[in-house]
Amino acid sequence: MSKTNIEKYIFVQRILEESPTCFIHLNGTHQDVELPQFLLKKEQVVLQIGYTMPIPIPDLTICRRGISGTLSFNGQPEYCFLPWEAIFAVIDENNKGITWDSEIPKSVLKAIKHQDKVKDGFKDKEGFRDYYGRGNTKKQLPDYLRIVK
Repeated sequence: MSKTNIEKYIFVQRILEESPTCFIHLNGTHQDVELPQFLLKKEQVVLQIGYTMPIPIPDLTICRRGISGTLSFNGQPEYCFLPWEAIFAVIDENNKGITWDSEIPKSVLKAIKHQDKVKDGFKDKEGFRDYYGRGNTKKQLPDYLRIVK
């Protein structure tokens, strides 16, 4: 077990001792991942696990190889195996957690960086910036963006 995988193992154990559930961010395209078919081609999959889930995971196992258990997808049980090598972030219910940046798929990392740029580009001291980052204008934001206060 690599040092990074040991960190992941310890971190998941610690979060689940302190919080009822956590969110596992993983690369669904990793060769050893076992997920429902519709998730296998996605580079970013987020799954919620825990010992006290509304729909229990009676066979939830956290071991040297990774995390396994029968999760529910639209009410249908599906066995899942999440190897440590595929996991790149673990977040608790309060949005606190850890990421392993070197293991984030490049396309996901690129999307995160773009999202941060867009977020930062909207505000300035005078008010809100427009979509292209120009100063305080009355131009409408695109339909798919909205300002949340």
